[in-house]
Amino acid sequence: MNMKVSHIFWGTLFIIMGLLFLLSNFTTINLDWGNIWEYWPLVLILIGASLLTKHKFGKGLFAFLAALFLGIVIFASFNSAMSFVNNDFEIVFNDEDTSNIVVKEFSAPFDSLVVKNIFHLSGGAGVFKITSATDSAIFIRTRGLRNTYRFSDTRFDDSIGKFNLDLKQKGIVFGIGKRNKSNLIDVSLNKHPVLDLDFDLGAAALKLDLTQFKIEKLTTDMGAAKLELKLGSLSDVTDIKIDAGASKIEIAVPEEAGCQLRMDDVLSSNNLEGFTRVKKKLYRTTNFDETDKKIYIDIDSGVSSIHIWRYKTEEE
Repeated sequence: MNMKVSHIFWGTLFIIMGLLFLLSNFTTINLDWGNIWEYWPLVLILIGASLLTKHKFGKGLFAFLAALFLGIVIFASFNSAMSFVNNDFEIVFNDEDTSNIVVKEFSAPFDSLVVKNIFHLSGGAGVFKITSATDSAIFIRTRGLRNTYRFSDTRFDDSIGKFNLDLKQKGIVFGIGKRNKSNLIDVSLNKHPVLDLDFDLGAAALKLDLTQFKIEKLTTDMGAAKLELKLGSLSDVTDIKIDAGASKIEIAVPEEAGCQLRMDDVLSSNNLEGFTRVKKKLYRTTNFDETDKKIYIDIDSGVSSIHIWRYKTEEE
């Protein structure tokens, strides 16, 4: 008696999920959801292969593999969500009740001996902005749940400053009215030192206008996020590294700088203006070899929409 392919698929799916959830009750199962998510199209490929295969054994095998991988994806997603919720997660729904919502400010004085500043931002959900400069080394204004943010600054060899802003707990503010939004972080940086920026974010909106800063390195690791990035050309070499899940990425680069773009995307919609393909996954602007200013962009993404274009710098 031959078993139906649908029975194999659903039977395997429920068995795998049941076993994983059962084992998780007695031991810790660590599955990197970010890495697994990048390969979710395999489920579609395996299901499609099962439909196209005429041999019953082949159909059953592909259905089994599709159900196996889908079960792992579902478990990893649920496990990540529960970990996120259990980590001091708090939700505020009432727009009128702002007792848990506070505005805080953090800053550090500027030292002319410092030639380089490193800023690390670690957070979950929220809106993060860098659009303005400050006379201080750094000025941060946050709006969110009480006791959410932790700020620290250190100095290395009197010439390098390091600043960290972390969300001590995961939290989202949901409001009915227009006043209440999710966690908000507005950062202003000093224009004089060279800057290294490092962002480790979850479901976030990141708006960065870095045209007035000397950006040496920018690293972003984000999940389901939106990134709006405008780069300048004050540094001779700028390195951009973006690791994203399901995200919308928009990047503007100055025309006077040569730009190299390397992309490793699983399933993305790409709109690249002013770039020429050099080889697979590698693109450059036509002036890349002639210009002294270089911007290197490396994007590793899952299911994303990517739009990169060049803009003319306004003459003062």
